[in-house]
Amino acid sequence: MIVAPLVLSRLVAGIAHRGDTASVGRVGGRAMLWFVGASLFSLLLGLVMVLILRPGEGRSATNVLRNSVATVAVAK
Repeated sequence: MIVAPLVLSRLVAGIAHRGDTASVGRVGGRAMLWFVGASLFSLLLGLVMVLILRPGEGRSATNVLRNSVATVAVAK
């Protein structure tokens, strides 16, 4: 959750530091396009993997709580 804002802020700061917007135009646009494209790809990949693997299926909060309480009781 911290990587995306850091990368975006570095891109914006780097583009703003150059000063001349004409020299930044194509390179800055390409960098932003890569950033947005990579972000969308990673989000879609994560969504597809969750839909395929279904993590946590068959588990409910009550089962998890019951198991953790039983584990603590056995450990004592």
